[in-house]
Amino acid sequence: MHYLAPTRHLQQGGEAELESIDVIHSPDVSRTTTPTANDVHVDGETLTVHRAWNQLELEDAYRIGRMIGGFLAAEPFMTEGGFERNVIAPLKNKEGPSFGAVRRMKYIMNSLMVKHAPHVIDIEAQLPPSTIINELLQFEPMQKMTYNVLAALVASNVYTSGGEDIDYFLHKDNREAFLQVVDNLHLACFWYSARDMGVKGCLDRTKSWLERHPEADQHVREQLEEACHHLQLALDSEGWSEWMTNGVSMPLDGQALPSLIKESWSDSFNSRPNMVDVHSFNILRQLNEKGKRIQDLHIVGWDHRNSKLEDFQKTMAKYMEKHAKEQKKLAKAKNSTAAKAPKAVIKSSSSPVKNVSKKRKNTDMDEMDERLQEAARNAALASNASIANLPRPLPDVIHTRSKSAKANFVARTILSADKDDKFVIFGDAYELGHLTEILDLLDITSTFVGSESFTRDRRKALDDFQKPEIRVCLLDLKVGARGLNLVIANRMIFLRPIWNLDVQAQAIKRVHRIGQRRPTKIQILVTEGTFEEDIAKRSSKNRSQDDEKLYSRAMIENPRFVYPEKVETETFAVRFIPTIEFLSATAVKGTNGNAMDRDGHDVMEHRPGSVVVHSDPGPATATYVKRETEDLGGIKKRARVMFA
Repeated sequence: MHYLAPTRHLQQGGEAELESIDVIHSPDVSRTTTPTANDVHVDGETLTVHRAWNQLELEDAYRIGRMIGGFLAAEPFMTEGGFERNVIAPLKNKEGPSFGAVRRMKYIMNSLMVKHAPHVIDIEAQLPPSTIINELLQFEPMQKMTYNVLAALVASNVYTSGGEDIDYFLHKDNREAFLQVVDNLHLACFWYSARDMGVKGCLDRTKSWLERHPEADQHVREQLEEACHHLQLALDSEGWSEWMTNGVSMPLDGQALPSLIKESWSDSFNSRPNMVDVHSFNILRQLNEKGKRIQDLHIVGWDHRNSKLEDFQKTMAKYMEKHAKEQKKLAKAKNSTAAKAPKAVIKSSSSPVKNVSKKRKNTDMDEMDERLQEAARNAALASNASIANLPRPLPDVIHTRSKSAKANFVARTILSADKDDKFVIFGDAYELGHLTEILDLLDITSTFVGSESFTRDRRKALDDFQKPEIRVCLLDLKVGARGLNLVIANRMIFLRPIWNLDVQAQAIKRVHRIGQRRPTKIQILVTEGTFEEDIAKRSSKNRSQDDEKLYSRAMIENPRFVYPEKVETETFAVRFIPTIEFLSATAVKGTNGNAMDRDGHDVMEHRPGSVVVHSDPGPATATYVKRETEDLGGIKKRARVMFA
């Protein structure tokens, strides 16, 4: 769309414009029509007034107002509120737009805008080709188990509550819980964890209900029996319950770590110590200094766990106080069975917390920052020959992979891409919060643009993305779908399918637009066997806002379980030399151009972030996929998304 001087002589595509607004112009007076209560006659022509405008349409109207009053500076709409008062307000009536309101909007747009048909723009401004691919992924086994537990909790609630109890997720007064459950299922397709999911209690209640209702419908019994199966499977699974109780970040495979380290750093140390979370991996790397002992890291690990526990106890105390008040309200409600029905699962404690206090003290992050500063001071002493000749407590490179199929796919895609490729990744803030820690671990520099960020911070993050050393821009879809120019990127990844195809198209246009000089590749990650696959397969005709509401309700009314899974064998080579030491070592280059440590060893022999395929867990059988390693001398750590 081009904004030109006032003229109506160059209009194209006007008929489509008429069909897209809420007044249909019927100039064919020879056609016999029967006026209805909504038909109005103007100058011998029939104007049919349609329904009230929905929220998305009103948002478009506000956007047009900002363009006309701000960008075009057209009178009399330059004054604040002028366009809203004179044009938008008459469109907002619940019964439909006021008489003449849509005609006024159409007249203003005709006077100030020229709309070119898409094929005209395509001819005049040809773009490099773009490719959209739906990437069908299978759950990692632990990830699949968590998703099925959430589906089982939903099934128990839906089928045992009778559809009348206030705790029923689809109850008219339980809208917040309904939205939370839908959101949890979305998050589980990337990674989800939550303390006190109530799995054992839900299993007992569901079994009891089945015993008390032998006459229940066969379909209901089958669904509840399947739910019991998945709940029991999770309880019997080695490490699952313990990780859900203790875990904060996403788990990684920690088989390469010594037993003493796994014992103190794993959040499932009693039952499955081979899992260590990504945040702990990042901390351990900074502590892996020459002269340190494994026992030193072991002690720090226990301190780290205690700080997480203290922080969790404070959070839970606030939650329990709120929960107690809600229970009192429910107890007063007639016929309430709040104590019996399964509760909505609390959102993952591993999600970024909004409005984190700047004066928050004695948290694990504060302690770790102090320890990292101490590590930096100690690294400065590495020039001392007595320390430089001592071994590290851990290897220089460790091979690992995450328990999220989507996180692994994104990491593999970026690492195997051409070094000049730049990525824009769209997702939920919680998904991006987990992903940024994986990227940090693999030395993939990124910047974050979130809906909760201040405007100046978003602008700075977007400016940083223009720098060659920043490869990835993580964009919250709430702020990234419109109004941005990111043609510097040529790759785009959606962490989940987008229901609204208009939002998806607008997001793609941030990259594939005038100014783009390279072919663009767009990948949409879809989890096989879940509702995501349904969304990806739906036609554009069945993706309206009303369709989304109906589908979300059907998703809760008929929860289904997932069985396809894939055990990952591909791992990543993670640099395990402290960052400050690694960057200082880049000043000394070996004959092959790679960084050398002070002993003359090639620290890039196992390239950080390289994709590694193991036929056996042992590192001795590794086969490396070669790639050009970007210059790491310009690494700039962005502000980490905070976790509870």
